[in-house]
Amino acid sequence: MIFLFPGLVVLIVIATCARLQIAYVHTDPMQVVFRLTHLTFEEWLMVVLVGAFVFTFAEVEKAIIRHFTRRAVHRASV
Repeated sequence: MIFLFPGLVVLIVIATCARLQIAYVHTDPMQVVFRLTHLTFEEWLMVVLVGAFVFTFAEVEKAIIRHFTRRAVHRASV
């Protein structure tokens, strides 16, 4: 059943990782063990923006590489 919806599995894994990250940062026992403090809204916003930038940059890079690879393969086959 799970193999019929691989996109759903990815979303579940991402949501689980996000919850674990929030628990890691915001629960008192973890803060004591790892000497952590709460993140402010601005700090969370920075984390999300930097992550979005890195993700976007990687996707654009992959699209450019695919574009030039296809052109090179097409030229070689002609």
